[in-house]
Amino acid sequence: MLPIHNIKQRHAFPPRDSGEGGPHEVRWAGRGPRRSSCDDNEALSQSPPPPCFAWSPSPTVVGADYDRLASKLTDGDVLITLNYDTLLDSALHRRGWNPKTGYGIEGNTQKKVKWDPQETDAPLDVQLLKLHGSMNWFVRGTDSKLQKVFESKPVKITAPRSNNISGFIRQIVPPMYGKVFEHDHWRQLWTKSFQALCDAEVLVVIGSSLIDTDFHLRALMSQVARTRKEQSNKFSYLCLVDRTGVRNNWQRILRGSHSRLVTDKTFDKFLHSRLKA
Repeated sequence: MLPIHNIKQRHAFPPRDSGEGGPHEVRWAGRGPRRSSCDDNEALSQSPPPPCFAWSPSPTVVGADYDRLASKLTDGDVLITLNYDTLLDSALHRRGWNPKTGYGIEGNTQKKVKWDPQETDAPLDVQLLKLHGSMNWFVRGTDSKLQKVFESKPVKITAPRSNNISGFIRQIVPPMYGKVFEHDHWRQLWTKSFQALCDAEVLVVIGSSLIDTDFHLRALMSQVARTRKEQSNKFSYLCLVDRTGVRNNWQRILRGSHSRLVTDKTFDKFLHSRLKA
């Protein structure tokens, strides 16, 4: 059993009403064939996209950058995020991604998704696993009964919107101490993320700072690293994108679980140096 399921993941939930703006942090996972030799740029620009954790500091950068990132994805990739904004969702949607199946939520939730995919010649078939919920996911409840966020699965999933829905609250979980995830909906998303990270050939971590309240993320990645080392199944390629201190934290957690390491200081540099136009 995945140990993350046994960890009490505590968060408080302050009400918030916003659309797609604000800083955010995204994770992206995928699978690609093992490559025996290639330069660093080729590893990211030619092979199917790797697991990736991405963050961008302001909405002015995000739209175009996420569109460029989305343009490099291929069918079968899995993206993982702790952020609840819908900027990445929208970038994927512009490429024909289907929210009805793409959020990886099990059960009959697909029937409750009111966001149809755009028609494109080559729709993008990837999974976007949002481990702290999303601004466009809604559960029944009020601001006085915020425990519904942790006790329920989304019953409405809409296109990105800034206005609320009467009788519903957004299912978002900011990184603050206070609550415990109580519904299987959350466990299933974390389990899918664990499996994707254990199966992925390449891992890219962009801007995920591993703050103190992200102890559940630390536990997840530590277990991924242990599992891959025990199975002698190292990531063939690890790319860390952030300031030096954050990169060092990730290196400690992932020590011994990868064969190659490259680094970039910013998301912009990653996009321009690792992803060819």
